[in-house]
Amino acid sequence: MGDEYELEEVSGAVSLGLLASDVAIACSRLLRRVDLSESEQQALQAGHLLLQALSEPLGDIRPSDRLGQLGSKSSAIDALHAVELRVPGKDIREFVEPLAQSVAKVLAGAPIDEHADHIEAVRDLFATLSEVEVSRLSNLSRPRPDIPRWQTSTANSLS
Repeated sequence: MGDEYELEEVSGAVSLGLLASDVAIACSRLLRRVDLSESEQQALQAGHLLLQALSEPLGDIRPSDRLGQLGSKSSAIDALHAVELRVPGKDIREFVEPLAQSVAKVLAGAPIDEHADHIEAVRDLFATLSEVEVSRLSNLSRPRPDIPRWQTSTANSLS
């Protein structure tokens, strides 16, 4: 069971890290007024879904089926942590909600100029999230030291 959990965690870290990088790249291209490719639009749509999930009340945050492998609990926690790193001490929902709205409007064809500040904040947030996931992946990839049997045995006694 431990191997399954570790595999899910590694898979979640890789998936979320790749998505975060793709969203940051898509936002950078938007800010340079470059048309997005279909895959960049899809990444931005997935980023929008994640922002929407983060703008919901904390108890309601559940990984969306549409986000596929990003459904690990640690991935959702990492996304929250990335927001906290960007805006320490501020309300997460107040920060994320306007970002999600701006991304939705840009995806619907609104001019980037009206939303450039928010798109820049989305780019920076997803760049931070990418860094968080690389760090988590590094930690998950480290070998775990074997626990000596004597530390786990309840049969140890001096009698």
